[in-house]
Amino acid sequence: MNETFQGRAGKKTNLYPVTNKFINDEWEKLRRDKITPWVFLNSGKVFRCQDFYGRMIQYQGVLFEGSPRVVFWGRYIEPFLEDISFRAIDQTIRLCNEKKERLKEPLTETADLLKMLVRKTYDLMADVDRRLRGRGFPQSVANRSVNGEIAEMDRFIDARVQAENAMYKTPSIFKKIYNEHESLIKIIGIVVGVIGILLTILKIFMG
Repeated sequence: MNETFQGRAGKKTNLYPVTNKFINDEWEKLRRDKITPWVFLNSGKVFRCQDFYGRMIQYQGVLFEGSPRVVFWGRYIEPFLEDISFRAIDQTIRLCNEKKERLKEPLTETADLLKMLVRKTYDLMADVDRRLRGRGFPQSVANRSVNGEIAEMDRFIDARVQAENAMYKTPSIFKKIYNEHESLIKIIGIVVGVIGILLTILKIFMG
């Protein structure tokens, strides 16, 4: 489960390596710190895990039913996914502005990678759920469907991306040319200015 995300097939944007690493690193932390520890809930030892808001979740000597299962599936993981999504999208917007990249394609790519993160998260949670309910025999119980959770998080990501695209203003053709050739335009401006000064001096001396 620790392979890097690949995104949709086809050409990747210039920001793909940065976005892919960011989301993959966030996935590793989420998997290691917030999902995998639940596997040991039935071990008899004290189970401790912090939720997104810093509240300590603690159980000992209980089975994965009732309160523990309600907590596990009751918006425990969603705040983490929402936070990762917002930070990834914010980073994409910031880098597009800094690097003078168009926003739409990198933003779509970020959304695709985030949706892959969402699916991997819920698939792993469903696997943990099955292992705990099966008490060593996961094949003895049915796998919990996570389609509803995935669809809800996908809508959350799409809503943010659509809002950002709606607020984004396409630069005018003149601004686009300036952004692409800023250094050259500045040099031309300096040259024109120097020529203007020289012509003025020449007129003065020629009377």
